[in-house]
Amino acid sequence: MKPAVRRPDSAVWEMAAEGLREVAEHAESLGVIIGLEPVNRYETYLINTAEQALKLVKMIGADNVGIHLDTYHMNIEEKSFSDAVRTAGDKLIHIHLCENDRGIPGTGLVDWEDLFSALGEIQYRGNAALESFVDITDNMNTWVWRQLAKDGDTLVSEGTSFIRSMQRKYRLA
Repeated sequence: MKPAVRRPDSAVWEMAAEGLREVAEHAESLGVIIGLEPVNRYETYLINTAEQALKLVKMIGADNVGIHLDTYHMNIEEKSFSDAVRTAGDKLIHIHLCENDRGIPGTGLVDWEDLFSALGEIQYRGNAALESFVDITDNMNTWVWRQLAKDGDTLVSEGTSFIRSMQRKYRLA
């Protein structure tokens, strides 16, 4: 498939909304909520920011469609973690928490104070997941070619400890 060489136009946005509207209708009949995740420019040209995700959520117009933010992609595409969270607002239903290098949260460049202060401000009560990597697997294209943590157990224990401390600090737990 040839990559896009221009920004998506209104026809692309409408086609995406129409297709996802059908998906949302079927998902609703099964009790499933859909989270649209903005990802970085190297993975898609349609939804890279919370603002774009909110635009598509509004175009779809289904109550079971929300926004799923990911700090890895936000670190590349957003100007501000807090502005992205505020933009998503009550449509934010899930968040992936990882460091800029996919390592242990709290050990890199992500502005965790900015992120968690905004999550506290909107009184976020949705789901969150630690999404980091330490191993090379055959089923993903997100390989990491250096050791980001001693091992998986260390990544999980230190990462969740840091995240829980931030949740407590901003009254999210």
